[in-house]
Amino acid sequence: MSTESNNVLGPKIQSISDEEQREIFRIIDEQQIRRIKDEDEAAIKTLKEKVIPTPVEIRNIINGRTITSRTELIVHHSFWREKKLREGLDALFSTVHTAFVDVCRHEAALTSFSLGRKGFHEHVQHTVANPFQKDVMAYCAASIGVIDTVRRIASRRPDLSDKIDELVQGIFANDLTAFIKDLRNNLAHGSVIVPGWTIQSDGLKTTGAMTFEAKDILRLGDWSAASKRFIRDAADGQISIGQTFTLHHKMIQDFSKGMDDLFARHVTASEKDYYDIQDAHRRAASGMWANVIVSQLAVGKDPYDYLHIMFKPQEVREILRLPRHSKQQVDFIISLKTIETECDDNLRNRIYALFQVSKDDEG
Repeated sequence: MSTESNNVLGPKIQSISDEEQREIFRIIDEQQIRRIKDEDEAAIKTLKEKVIPTPVEIRNIINGRTITSRTELIVHHSFWREKKLREGLDALFSTVHTAFVDVCRHEAALTSFSLGRKGFHEHVQHTVANPFQKDVMAYCAASIGVIDTVRRIASRRPDLSDKIDELVQGIFANDLTAFIKDLRNNLAHGSVIVPGWTIQSDGLKTTGAMTFEAKDILRLGDWSAASKRFIRDAADGQISIGQTFTLHHKMIQDFSKGMDDLFARHVTASEKDYYDIQDAHRRAASGMWANVIVSQLAVGKDPYDYLHIMFKPQEVREILRLPRHSKQQVDFIISLKTIETECDDNLRNRIYALFQVSKDDEG
């Protein structure tokens, strides 16, 4: 029967010219492109309507696309913008911390350079003072950016708006924060306030600090009443930048923890749905990769020789505490990866075979 079909179809295939074949493939390709476009438009329409949970058929469309096409679809999910704002907030927290560490490092360098280095004044200007000014600006800009970004998040989260405002007021409603904000504004708008430095020694210990002269900065730039109070309260008329930033950085850390706590305790249906889609895609991709690895190990290799590559040391110890080649052990191995890898029955059975789990044990 097969031979007869080939004899019948053969002449027909041969009778189609190359140009006709190209036309057939072009039509098929156009239909495929049109189908994908229609599906994408349907997915975008549903996502814009904020249908939660996202229907299964729409999830399948999103997760069936290439990386670039997935991105063009997932940006329409109702949680995507909030997610990007929260990523930006994390980046700002990181920038604040990095700038603070650099400010502390510059002050430590100032102390080190003061200990017997020739040409101290010329050297410290280039090596410490100039980079210090850059990091002061970075710290002020990022720390105020934190508050601005949080307010944008609050505008998208009416359920958290009051709680976020309470957190902001509880931590940042003070003269120190007003000074940091005004310092940022003055530095950014031309009122460049150049810090000086002081070196103190009691004969046993030498310390250096970068400072602002209170009377000088009051003469330059615009300062709110709260900022002026902070400046005028400076001991000996000098504002130690390191000490000032240390106090403010503690506020930033408390605020970061507070925001993390709010997000963790108030997960929206939209957020859960977004990560359901993303995690399903990640686990499916990881499952395909796991199949590749199992195929490679199945070619005459002992899987126990590769446990240290796939698992953390404490996980390997737990695995090896269970009977070798047992279903119990292999199920435990699979359970360690289920958060990140989709393991269907086919993959599970292949892993059983890889670890030589007996058929009786499988049952």
